[in-house]
Amino acid sequence: MAGVSPGAGRKWLADFTGAMAPEGVFPYAAWARTLRRVLADESERTVLEASGPQGSPRLRAAIAAHLRGFRGMEVHPDQIVIGSGAQSLYGLLVQLLGRNLAYGVEDPGYPRLTRIYESNDVAVRPIALDGEGPVLEALERARIDVLHCTPSHQFPTGITVPVSRRRSLLEWAQSGVAAPEDGAAAREIRGRSVKASSAQSRYLIEDDFDCEFRMAGRPVPPLAALDGAGRVIYANTFSKTLGGAFRIGYMVLPEALAERFRDRLGFYACTVGALEQLTLARFMESGDYERHVNRQRTRYRRRLSALIDVLAASSAGDHLHFANAGAGLHFLMEVRSVEGDERDSATFEERVARRAAIRGVRLAPLGRYRFTGCEAGAPGRSSNETVGCRCEAREVEGARRVCDEVRSGCSEGRGRRRPAFVMSFSSLEEETIPEVAGIVSEAVVAELG
Repeated sequence: MAGVSPGAGRKWLADFTGAMAPEGVFPYAAWARTLRRVLADESERTVLEASGPQGSPRLRAAIAAHLRGFRGMEVHPDQIVIGSGAQSLYGLLVQLLGRNLAYGVEDPGYPRLTRIYESNDVAVRPIALDGEGPVLEALERARIDVLHCTPSHQFPTGITVPVSRRRSLLEWAQSGVAAPEDGAAAREIRGRSVKASSAQSRYLIEDDFDCEFRMAGRPVPPLAALDGAGRVIYANTFSKTLGGAFRIGYMVLPEALAERFRDRLGFYACTVGALEQLTLARFMESGDYERHVNRQRTRYRRRLSALIDVLAASSAGDHLHFANAGAGLHFLMEVRSVEGDERDSATFEERVARRAAIRGVRLAPLGRYRFTGCEAGAPGRSSNETVGCRCEAREVEGARRVCDEVRSGCSEGRGRRRPAFVMSFSSLEEETIPEVAGIVSEAVVAELG
């Protein structure tokens, strides 16, 4: 992950960056039992069938049933594409949708996602958040065609996009956009012609990466369940539920896109082994997967509650605010006694992180997940609707013109926000929580002076 402090190979007492895989996630005994049954029962024909371009029909049927019961989504197995994790699927999406489109990513957001899109040679533009998620005016100003978003649990702020904003995002995806004011039919981005947006090219990629672990509040329906116009591409993986080493992901395409996939990309072989797919299908059919997720949810809920309780009771407790806890596997820890501009807050965060790192606790300052360019207001709290913008010297004049227009939407002066840390707690061991919370609180107090 970009911007993470040095020491990736170090043995940490606690790692809140999410880079360390939690132990005890993968259900070895149940998986081994299921695998033996597959080897004993399945025919050679069934194994060969699982190698089709969209993946095993049996696994796709199991995923469709899971989405129907868990997320309220009515999808046909033929709409599902299986792949070896999110990265390979996003590459396929770029080929499917086109490289002549502008892709938007949330700011602050997941740095690797931006690099994935950039490596596929597409224009990528950061879109800032207000208290309810991606800003609609920002999408229009930046002339985005495809928005990659995490509405159920935004990373890193933890925002859950309310239904009203979800409907607005769907309306944006379904609507057209007028030609640019200068009348240009096209603009140059990194030497590539990018056509003006149209209703036919707008899509939302809904990344539902840890929806299984919502622990507080009422479930919020996914965008895909509200979409009646075929504008939402739903994506998820099994890495949060079965561990980061388990490289199986899937996307649910609108019917028209699924047909286009078969026509244009049907020559690809599925990137997941047939045996893995069939084992996962049976694992889900038997109910073992649902039982495993329920056990993990209980475990993580207990861990989250203990961590927040100990931090709140610590020497820094009066200065801490825990935002968006219970929506998934991370929350935002804000320091309330400090408020400055973006640069001041980022400096404070880095000083605290260095103090904690010396004692074996790896923190993730929120500033590391922000794009460079104009400063945005505090995510999840600011009423300023601003757009982040990154301009690089290698971009052509057309790109700079677009960036200037985007920058004009920023409020005057630097955005003001509190220092905050992204607390990904899934790898935290319960017995270490008192010691870890003590280290974090002492680092905060020391910097507060």
